[in-house]
Amino acid sequence: MKSLKKVLAAAAVTAGLATSAVVFAAPASAGTGSCSVGHHCVWEKVNFDGAITNVAGRSFAWMYYDFWNDEISSMNNRTSSYYMLYEHNNFKGKSIQTHPNSMYSYLPMVGMDNIISSSK
Repeated sequence: MKSLKKVLAAAAVTAGLATSAVVFAAPASAGTGSCSVGHHCVWEKVNFDGAITNVAGRSFAWMYYDFWNDEISSMNNRTSSYYMLYEHNNFKGKSIQTHPNSMYSYLPMVGMDNIISSSK
């Protein structure tokens, strides 16, 4: 009986560790599906990977949000509006206009990788 308790205890510990590994495992990529209709989403990495935020309906000076300043590498505009992404704070410098329902998985291709500092 004592060995059965040890086996059951070992099985419980193993199951607990396996469950913990599953619970804490994060997906490698958020993907475009994580940008809901009506949102204009930006990602820190190309191909819609890494951290994501929604900028729809707002203007941002990214220098005040240090994590996002000069960190954007892909975007998905799932709104019916046009948005501008700017190289510098206060909507200055090189810019790109994002059309309604457009996606840019690789902003380096248009010269806007990791340089965006404001949007509206």
